[in-house]
Amino acid sequence: MNIGDTTTALTNTTLIIHCPVSGFPRPKIVWFKDGQQLTFLPGLSLSVNGTLTVRGTAVGDSGTYMCTARNLVGNASASSDVTIVGK
Repeated sequence: MNIGDTTTALTNTTLIIHCPVSGFPRPKIVWFKDGQQLTFLPGLSLSVNGTLTVRGTAVGDSGTYMCTARNLVGNASASSDVTIVGK
């Protein structure tokens, strides 16, 4: 899914949220969930292109995910609402 979309997914699946950015200098991407900056622990990863991957989703992974891109020129943000439901 792309940032800005709303989705519902099943537990114990992989959720991938793309945050396409461009700019010069290349923006740094920071991810937030429900207003808190994400700490990348096992099951969460961020690729160099800004894609967030959540592996082994659980109901607690539901929430609003926000991608913020920042560089010297400024910043921009977009968010997605994600609902995780049990199988």
